[in-house]
Amino acid sequence: MSLEFAILGFLNQQPLSGYDLKKNFDLSVSHFWPATQSQIYRSLNTILEAGWASVDVVDQDGKPNRKVYSITPAGQVALAAWLRAPQPPPDLRFAPLIQVFFGAGLTDDELLVLLAHWEQAAAVRLQRMEALDAARPQDDTREARLQGLTLDYGRRLAQAGRDWAREARAVLLEEGKK
Repeated sequence: MSLEFAILGFLNQQPLSGYDLKKNFDLSVSHFWPATQSQIYRSLNTILEAGWASVDVVDQDGKPNRKVYSITPAGQVALAAWLRAPQPPPDLRFAPLIQVFFGAGLTDDELLVLLAHWEQAAAVRLQRMEALDAARPQDDTREARLQGLTLDYGRRLAQAGRDWAREARAVLLEEGKK
């Protein structure tokens, strides 16, 4: 149910349409909490049913009507309670580690290709973190500092993934020399 609270967090900042929510996710939290447009709309329905948000329909000339969602006082209470509650640690599911763990039947070259792919993917994630950081407001508000901390976490994870893949490739190359 964390997606609903992420949406409430955005709505607590300002009323938004489902389309605008998706843009906000993509430009801010998708590095640690991605959401598809369909997931957002399903969650908006859940939020509306819970009474945590309201919706206003805005007429648009020559376009479909726009639905703008706003957080309700009950939604603010629910969001505040969720923000204060410790969350369980995330489950770590990491497909490349399964490949390595069970990779004894693969050749070193096959494993090296998989690890090179992982290293490249991690490098791309790292570039994305840096681009997100460069695009965010660089003011010294508490909100900006907290958002910067989430980007730092994402950057560190990407760096760790890249470094792990490099080291694993080095180990395989060294073993191949023996």
